[in-house]
Amino acid sequence: MSAVAVLLYVFTMPMTTLTSFAEEYQCGTGSDPVAIECYIGEVKEFLQSWVVAWGNGDAEAYMDHYVPFGSPRINQSRDDWENERRQRLEQTLGIVVTLELDSMGIGKDGELDVIFTQSYRSGNYSDVVKKQLFLERHLNGLRIKREITLD
Repeated sequence: MSAVAVLLYVFTMPMTTLTSFAEEYQCGTGSDPVAIECYIGEVKEFLQSWVVAWGNGDAEAYMDHYVPFGSPRINQSRDDWENERRQRLEQTLGIVVTLELDSMGIGKDGELDVIFTQSYRSGNYSDVVKKQLFLERHLNGLRIKREITLD
């Protein structure tokens, strides 16, 4: 698709960039197994894409997995967060990240709450932590709104 076609497409979209999961998919909210099953494939695909971008050190693709405004970290500005992430991605070779999904819920506002165990390894550093992501739907798919390390 040419740059012009992309710009025309973006400008013809509705002004709001968020849609409710419940409205779009009519899956429901909460931790109902039927609602979770409705979203689980999309969430797994999104997380896999995020991990691949991270593992490849592709800063642009990695950043595209986050909402385009605000910071996913509570005590850090967006600019500081982006600069830190870009530096880490550029300086680290051989990143291996694996995720094991622990739980998932859907808020009334359609925000997905995903908790997983993350194993990270690169060079001479490795760790295993539990993380929580809050995902929103945007015109271009799921995006990470907030990211919290739980332990």
